[in-house]
Amino acid sequence: MMKDEVLYGMLDEIRETIEANTEPDGNVRFDGLRIQVALDFVRTELFKSIMAEHDHDTHREKV
Repeated sequence: MMKDEVLYGMLDEIRETIEANTEPDGNVRFDGLRIQVALDFVRTELFKSIMAEHDHDTHREKV
C-alpha cells in the first residue's frame, strides 16, 4: 500500500470518528479543544516532514 493511501485511510478514520461523535445540533462528545490542538500538532509535524523530505531531495539532486 502506498504511503498516501495509508494517510488518506487514517484521515477517513478520523473523519468517521468525528461524525460518529457529533450530535445533530453540532455538539461533539469529546473535548474539541484538545482535538484541535492534537490536529494542529499533526499538521505541523506533517509540514516539517514534507519540508525535510524536500530538502533531502533537493540536496540529492545537487550531488
